[in-house]
Amino acid sequence: GAQRYRGRGFIRLTGVSNYRKAGADLGLDLVSNPDLAAQPLASALIASWYWTVARNINVAADHLDMAAVNIAMGYAPNLVEDFERCASFVHALTWFSGGALPAGVNCERNATSAALARTLSPRARAATRGPAPSPRPVPPAAPAPIPAPTPSAIAEPAPTADPAPLPPAAPAAPPSGPAPPAVPAPTVPEPAPTTTVPEATTSTTAAPTTTEPTPTTEPTPTSTP
Repeated sequence: GAQRYRGRGFIRLTGVSNYRKAGADLGLDLVSNPDLAAQPLASALIASWYWTVARNINVAADHLDMAAVNIAMGYAPNLVEDFERCASFVHALTWFSGGALPAGVNCERNATSAALARTLSPRARAATRGPAPSPRPVPPAAPAPIPAPTPSAIAEPAPTADPAPLPPAAPAAPPSGPAPPAVPAPTVPEPAPTTTVPEATTSTTAAPTTTEPTPTTEPTPTSTP
């Protein structure tokens, strides 16, 4: 109901139709999730959408008519709130103008402001623009014919000449200056003759051994009783 789609965000987006239109243009599901309009990022997008797409409020701001801005935004008449918003507008306008306030700022609602605000409504803008003219169909252009090549237009390849023979290479010039001294070939001494010394031979014949006979003991004579 009306409570579900109450005013939210920087511009107090109100009504299911505005929630539906803003959501469709911004790619946000504001109908199913209306609280999304109160989030800072979504609220900034909705304010920009309402200021430029839903209403062309830049026209009223360019006329320095803050009262027409309040009417076009849908704010209810309130002398205190109207002048608070107009004071913020004057402060920002002075800053962007380099410190000098341009003349002609209007903060009070009057018939001129109301007439200017009505021209900013979607219905008034659609009536002013009128239907867009339909584009005139443009017939496709016929392709240009491609001329066939003539034999004279085809250049024959030029004959190639045989390459000239290369001149013989010149002999290398001898080095200039005195010739380097000859280096004598090294002499290798002949090895001294070697003498073979015969090795001493040792006899392995064992000396003969003699065994003396063991003396035998003669038996002792026995006496007869």
